[in-house]
Amino acid sequence: MGLMRKGRSRCWIDDHAWWLINVEFQPSGYKKGGIYLNVGLQHLWIVRDHLVFENHERPLGTSTLVPFTDNATFERSMRDVAAAAAETIRRRREGHGEGTDALRKLAAGDDDLNAGIAAALLGNAAEARARLGARVHEAYRRQAAAYVGSPRKSG
Repeated sequence: MGLMRKGRSRCWIDDHAWWLINVEFQPSGYKKGGIYLNVGLQHLWIVRDHLVFENHERPLGTSTLVPFTDNATFERSMRDVAAAAAETIRRRREGHGEGTDALRKLAAGDDDLNAGIAAALLGNAAEARARLGARVHEAYRRQAAAYVGSPRKSG
């Protein structure tokens, strides 16, 4: 599917140049052989030094047991987990889209930070200012304010 592994971690990245689909095969801290499959988006116009999982989902639900009794059983179980990840990635790619259509979807969404940036990229400055000044998470308010900038004075 063209994903890249992040170092030696259990995280894989589906890179679309301006947005990512992040996939994590997280071991369970509660049961031996348990695994969580985490999938989420990340828009690269938001400055971060780590991977995030916007619109996070766990396609397998709660922790899934992948027992290691023998290689064949383990491989079969992991193929099922990987198949669930692949289907989720396919669905996320299709649902997000590219270009102007993707920006329109984001601008109409509930996430004010992404919606505000998308609105700005679509040329709707008033909507961008309104969204970036609204319900942006506290961690990103400074960044949103920097995107809005100070109003220009005419004359």
